[in-house]
Amino acid sequence: MARIFKIHPSIGIARVGASKQGYFLAPEEPGGARHEVTDGGDIAFTGFKDAQHFTRRQGARFRIFEYNDDLLVGEISPDKFKIKWKVSLAASKAAGPNMISKKGSQNEKIIVPDFNAKRNPGSDPTTLTAKVAYDIAGLNQTAPAQLGTIHGRSINIGEVLTDHRGNLVVLGGFGDAWSWENSPPPLEDYLNNLTWYDDIADGPVDAVLENADGSPVAEQVIGAWVLVGPPDFAPDIAPIVSLYDVMLDAMVGSGRLARPKTSFVDDIAPILKRGAELRWTNGSSIWSTLSSLIDEPKLADPTAAGAQTRKDVYEALIGIQDAVLDGFRFTAAVQHPALTDWRDGNFIPGPDPARRKRNQAEELDHVVLSAAIGSGFFPGIEAGYVCTKPTLYGEPFRFTRRQFTDTDNQQRTPEPGFFTQRMACPWQADFTECLRNWWPAQRPDQAMFDENLNEVEELFWDRGILLGNDPERADEPGSKKNMIERVHRLGIIEQAEQAGETIFAEKGRDSQVPESA
Repeated sequence: MARIFKIHPSIGIARVGASKQGYFLAPEEPGGARHEVTDGGDIAFTGFKDAQHFTRRQGARFRIFEYNDDLLVGEISPDKFKIKWKVSLAASKAAGPNMISKKGSQNEKIIVPDFNAKRNPGSDPTTLTAKVAYDIAGLNQTAPAQLGTIHGRSINIGEVLTDHRGNLVVLGGFGDAWSWENSPPPLEDYLNNLTWYDDIADGPVDAVLENADGSPVAEQVIGAWVLVGPPDFAPDIAPIVSLYDVMLDAMVGSGRLARPKTSFVDDIAPILKRGAELRWTNGSSIWSTLSSLIDEPKLADPTAAGAQTRKDVYEALIGIQDAVLDGFRFTAAVQHPALTDWRDGNFIPGPDPARRKRNQAEELDHVVLSAAIGSGFFPGIEAGYVCTKPTLYGEPFRFTRRQFTDTDNQQRTPEPGFFTQRMACPWQADFTECLRNWWPAQRPDQAMFDENLNEVEELFWDRGILLGNDPERADEPGSKKNMIERVHRLGIIEQAEQAGETIFAEKGRDSQVPESA
């Protein structure tokens, strides 16, 4: 058997935040809790906001696991191995291609690059990408922060440190946006804006192992990737279609993985649960309908007795596509066939006993990617439509380091900044305009309970941002300017308890942010 080492998560997600007061880590196992890191080990999570109501950064932690061929042995131990980490990050939206709207493979609205046009034509692209490269080793180490430059201006796009076991933690920047013009042009677009840039970045994560005595380990470590995204303002609410779902669909659709027999518990119930939880952040009635049906026994009944209930809910779910969430699609090779099987009674009511269980490292990948947006890709939040391309993956859920077939059917190789370059520039412009029917699992539309757990109506998350609090004015430059200046002081839709019931309430909003703009 061959010994193999791999970095997990295969794709890590870090998030920017304006706070300088520490950072936190997202859950790393099913049902796990957020936590923080000290020299002595992990400690309890202390909150999404600091005392000044600024959002705190979410770090991405990377660990190394040993395999014998495809059989997981376990996470490596710091008393047996020393790790030398290497991280390369780039923020390259300003240097990238213009992003344009097209139709995807399911006739959905998507955003892809126009490789014949630049976001900033006439500017030297070599001056419009901020790059940093870190090497770090040892326990409880912090690498001196490096600054990249864009158009001659310094920018912090990320930092790295190690924990008490020598694992790597990658932090993103502080979530701001700028123009290199002294008198910035107005932000007129949600996607492409001349001279504007932000600190969203991505890049490869690699490592070299040594034995405890300092001798080299012969086996190469299979590398990972880190994506730095905007904050998640509804962090306990999962998207119906996540990046994990999209990547799984690419594997199944290309024949690299097989779709198992449909199980209500494994395949359908998670979709229903995620949909039901969106009632806390979006005003569509479909989410409340799903919530009222979530415990309906007929949903798990494959016989004729449950047929009409299944059909009604199926039609409601399919109706989410475009009618409720703009550009949204269930995945074509996995979710949609599973929903059709379920509607038609071709499913197992309980868990699928023949389905292979994820090991510890695979669960880490799954937990991380399931919290990232996978639809709609207009352009997306952490990554975009390129993630639907099967050849992008060297193995399931791991980006290749070689050439793959891009969205224009040309061959390209991922490099630092490759994925986030295709996101909105700056991200706050997209957060301003993509309201009410896009990504309520991360960019909330409204809250049902306020800071004091009082039930409220139409407590819009973005109040104080849109001019006149008018959704019709979301495309105006003044609204986007307000989002840049105030987004990190807006509320987080957090889980809370009230009279023994789990609810979600808006927490941490800075009272200094005006209620109207």
